[in-house]
Amino acid sequence: VHAACALASRMARSQEPPVRIVSPTCAWRTFRPRLEGLPHEELHAAYLDGRGGLLHLRRLTMGSARFTVVDPAHVLRPAVQLGARGVVLGHNHPSGDPTPSDEDLDVTRRVQEAGRLLGIRLIDHVVIGRARFVALSELGLLAG
Repeated sequence: VHAACALASRMARSQEPPVRIVSPTCAWRTFRPRLEGLPHEELHAAYLDGRGGLLHLRRLTMGSARFTVVDPAHVLRPAVQLGARGVVLGHNHPSGDPTPSDEDLDVTRRVQEAGRLLGIRLIDHVVIGRARFVALSELGLLAG
């Protein structure tokens, strides 16, 4: 009986449409359940194939109520290991205000530059607040 239930569960999962992140709203919906309402900052990354299909979702850092430390190598190492073509970053602001800080902008720039050297595109960086978000791509801060 246990084996039959496990097989049925596996079959149901295989019939679900694959997760794709093709817009800032898709990114927000992916990260929001993991990040919104946390009392500390966390940075997560979605590693994507060439069509926006989600290969892997990973928490990269956990910080304080005001910031978290981000190393571009820590962000991009899993992308190389997974053969990802793109990365979407998502992190939260415990204050509820998703306005990007200067540090957010700096991290985005550094990850984008490092990714460019590796052939891995930083597709977006979404900052999640209380029931809203800001996507740096929509602010024109990520070059295609």
